[in-house]
Amino acid sequence: MTTQRRFIALVTSLLLTFAGVLALTLAPTRAQADALAPHTPDFTVNPGDTKTQSFSKTLVGNGGAVTNPPSACRTDPVESLTCDARRIHVNRAAGYTLRIVLEWTAAAGSINSVPDVDMFVFTGPNSSLDDGQVGGAGSTMPEQAKFVPAQDEYDVVVQAFAGAITGYKLTVYYENGGSKISNVTPDIVLSPNQAPFAKTYSTVLAGENGEPALYPVVHQHPDDCRNNPAYNGLCDVYRLKLNRSTAKGAQNFVVLQLDWDGTMLPDLALVAAGLGLGYVPDLNIYVWDTPTHELGYQAIGGNDSTEPERAAFTATQDEYDVVVQCDLGADTSYKLTAYMTDELFSKPFEVLDPLTGQPVGSAPLDDSNNLAGLIPDHSGDAIGTLPLAPVDADSQIAGIGLGTTQEFNPDGVQFGHSALRNTAATGPAPSGFVLVLALVLFPLLVLVAGFWALRRRHEALI
Repeated sequence: MTTQRRFIALVTSLLLTFAGVLALTLAPTRAQADALAPHTPDFTVNPGDTKTQSFSKTLVGNGGAVTNPPSACRTDPVESLTCDARRIHVNRAAGYTLRIVLEWTAAAGSINSVPDVDMFVFTGPNSSLDDGQVGGAGSTMPEQAKFVPAQDEYDVVVQAFAGAITGYKLTVYYENGGSKISNVTPDIVLSPNQAPFAKTYSTVLAGENGEPALYPVVHQHPDDCRNNPAYNGLCDVYRLKLNRSTAKGAQNFVVLQLDWDGTMLPDLALVAAGLGLGYVPDLNIYVWDTPTHELGYQAIGGNDSTEPERAAFTATQDEYDVVVQCDLGADTSYKLTAYMTDELFSKPFEVLDPLTGQPVGSAPLDDSNNLAGLIPDHSGDAIGTLPLAPVDADSQIAGIGLGTTQEFNPDGVQFGHSALRNTAATGPAPSGFVLVLALVLFPLLVLVAGFWALRRRHEALI
């Protein structure tokens, strides 16, 4: 092989190496390594659909020993005794949310007792959505999972945890998160700055009684609480009607308060005194502006381990649904209080003496009130000019270069060994193009130049 061919081969190999590195760097990451195995869907839903099916199958609880994958529930004769799998196909549309509700026959008079069944949503043969985020694995009946679908098909595994069931029902909703609130007769009507609404309700609500990790992560939907008998004992819902102020600058601020008889659990003696476990029972407030959209409780409150619970928000529409839900223990009655203010202040807005009702400093000195006139009136006093503070009197910190002289006098900033303070030059990070030039093309040019020099030397020696 001639020297010229060796040179061409070397350059070609380097270019191919560079192209491979660049392709690997820029190659997109696959969103999911494994897809679900092909299977005939049990549910096919389009935007706005609601599909319901009942399935007859005996499932026996395994005590949470394992969550079986869909393939095992379909084909394994032993593991399928505890679980069942159903395929859902979604014709996706922007703005829609998939909600899955699992129901079965629970023990009479209890929503937390045996049998207990869970459901898990699988995106692949062995990968599932986090039930702590989407729901589906609490200890109540019904179970509910809710998420925005990111693929066309999912497997729902119905897994018996405790006890046994002979059948179950799945309802799949593909809902528009922006749908308007339904037309319902209001339970509470508020107007700005009127007397608060207050009413005591006698109703049984039950929540979790186990470990805090098992508290419900699903917030029950208003229409379920209102219309579905399976949700009796899980939640109450009230329609809130607001006669909002249309005045300029009105805020229409709504405050809700929930009171009940609760017992404060003892503090934890672990980290710091006063770190409490909350109240039993523990009730919460959730506010919904559409059938499928809840106002974030992180912003409005209502979902804490305190008693009473309070939620507050600025109303941007005329009607809302207020859901009362129990997260811990059981409760038989509570008091709901609500009021609204437009947050407008009457004019003139001035500071008045709280005792005399007069502007501050204007109370008569001969007033019979012993406290009148104690506030001096300086309205006619001239305001003196304060001298500027010296900026060079900073001897305590000037020695380390942090004094005001060094910080604010640009003439004192020197570079080199005589600098008054430490300085550092900073600049933006180099771009990817610059890195390619510096790490690939520049070494390649050096290599080519060296090869050319060696070739000339070799020819000269010949």
